Amino acid sequence: MEKEEIARGYTIGGVFGESWQSIGLENFSISIIENPALVKKVISLFDNFYDGIVEEILHQFKVDFIWSCDNSAFRTGPFLLPEQFKEFILPFILKELKR
Repeated sequence: MEKEEIARGYTIGGVFGESWQSIGLENFSISIIENPALVKKVISLFDNFYDGIVEEILHQFKVDFIWSCDNSAFRTGPFLLPEQFKEFILPFILKELKR
């Protein structure tokens, strides 16, 4: 019998979902146009929060991967315009990929 290998992982949320849920989708959608600095601040707060969680997971547990799952679309289309996604969300995703 062949030896099976199992990867151990941990799943966390993502900055987009946490951010819009914290202030509500309507407020988030309006603020992305009228107050982008607020949106960037909220996203940054959740990014810092998740950085701490990731560091703690890596320190406390032996894991092979950490999966950050986020929902950025509905069945009818994305929540953000591509330009908005690139400006507000993508920098945080790219930062995590470099980790």
